[in-house]
This record gives sequence, structure tokens and C-alpha cells, in this order.
Amino acid sequence: MSNACRAQKNIPNFMNWPKEKAGPAAFGPANDSVNLRITGNASTATRIIGRGINPERDGRTKARVVLADDNRAILDELETLLCSEFEIAGSVSEAGSVLQVVFSLKPNIVICDLDINGFSGIDFGHAILEKRLCAAVIILTMYNEPDLIYRALQAGIRGYVFKVDAGEELITALYTVEAGGQYLSRSIAARTRNGDAEDQSSPGG
Repeated sequence: MSNACRAQKNIPNFMNWPKEKAGPAAFGPANDSVNLRITGNASTATRIIGRGINPERDGRTKARVVLADDNRAILDELETLLCSEFEIAGSVSEAGSVLQVVFSLKPNIVICDLDINGFSGIDFGHAILEKRLCAAVIILTMYNEPDLIYRALQAGIRGYVFKVDAGEELITALYTVEAGGQYLSRSIAARTRNGDAEDQSSPGG
């Protein structure tokens, strides 16, 4: 069992996670973001791939999850949060290795940052799903722009969770998409409901 699982009662402080370095304008076309080559030395690749944790509990086979974020501290906190409920098959912090790691580890679900070293997590998610490398992708991000959420859903991504909500919502999101559903952070759903209510109360609508 990893040190992360031993420390799982220490709730990660997701509120202090830094924002991604690049804003939405940095995201290029899908084709530019997925034609990537493997980078990093052998020791880095070994660290990225060799991280299996807790495959079974309570008679249930745990879903295999791969984590993708360019902040190693965030990856460690995610393992701490998730390792008692899911098998953390591996994690990757370099954009050039995302697709290869997912292909090698064959997870059920990928949790992907919206921006990894300047490359779009939405484009990664689209490529992963198009190549059928896993069953579902969840975007984990600080960005709440409606056009990014819409773009993610259009790409087939079934989960969109804000980092500030991860401590409370990410496990629920994983179980939801594992069962074939779709999960959006509650603040997104609330904003959508409020928008519908305003439309219905406006004159003529």
C-alpha cells in the first residue's frame, strides 16, 4: 500500500491548488494536441507507470484510474483522496506521455487536467475516447467557462469537476461515470437551473 493510502484520512487541501498556467486561449486545435511523442528519461517513465494500488475491496473489483496533471503535488493529493475506493493504475505529469501511459495501463477511467504543459485536456480526452483507450474521461480543472464545459461534453467527456469541489465531488463523479452516467460539478448544475428559471420568468419566455 502506498504512503498516499496510509495517509488517506488527511483530507487534501484542494482549495490551495494553483490555477493552470495557460488560459483557455492557449488551447489549440485537437489535431495539434494529440500528435505527441514520448518525452522524459527512463526513471521518469518508471515513476509514471509503476503505481498500482489496492485492486479490490468489499468483494468489488475496483475501477482502474489513471491521473493526468502537470503538477506532481496535485497527483499525490488525488491518489490520497481516491486510493481507498479505486485502483490508481498510474499517473502522468508530462503532456508527451499522456496517450502512451493510458495505452499501456488500460484504465477504465482517466482523470485529466484541462491544461497539461499547455496542451488541452479536452483534446487528450477526445483522442483517448476516439481510440477507445478507456471507457470514460473526467476533466478536473479550475476553469468554469461555459464554452469549455460545452466543448468537453461535445468531445464525449462524461465528467467535468472543479478542483475546488474535488474533495467533496470527485469520488461521486467517478462512480457516476463508471456506471455509464454523466457528472458535472454541482455549481454547474445550479447555474444551469438558475439560468432556466430566469428564462422562464422573463417576459415572453
